[in-house]
Amino acid sequence: MLEAAPPAVASSYARIQLAVDSYGEDLTVDASPTPTPAPTRAPAAEPRFDDLALQEALEQIRMWLTDTCQNRR
Repeated sequence: MLEAAPPAVASSYARIQLAVDSYGEDLTVDASPTPTPAPTRAPAAEPRFDDLALQEALEQIRMWLTDTCQNRR
């Protein structure tokens, strides 16, 4: 499917993959055992998944799939 997609859709797919990978890496780092942080170090923020960025990237893919499927009927 990705090979047939226009460049904007492929770009959206890459953004989705990056968001998912980055969030997964954040979760992995957060779950790994770490030494007690130094008192001067600020506490690490909890990993946060950017739902808005995901929805924006998915919207272009949804539109392309809708157009593609409607044109095949």
